[in-house]
Amino acid sequence: CHVAKHLDCDLVVDMATLTGAQGVSTGVHHGLILATDEALEKDVVAAGKLSGDMVHPGLFAPELLMHEYDSQFADLRNSVKNR
Repeated sequence: CHVAKHLDCDLVVDMATLTGAQGVSTGVHHGLILATDEALEKDVVAAGKLSGDMVHPGLFAPELLMHEYDSQFADLRNSVKNR
């Protein structure tokens, strides 16, 4: 992420609407959070419970998942190999 590499930030938040993959993962009533910091993840889940905007932690395991996005041509493949 450009911001994390070039600016002195304590936290970078990237919000996206990945409704297809997220909907399969958490359904229509929960959002999904991917975090590299377990304490931040827990805080976001707790805030969701308090506010009614429920979120559920997603699987954050780049060492297991990133090979799915390998591409011979692009920097990052936009779909996994088995779907």
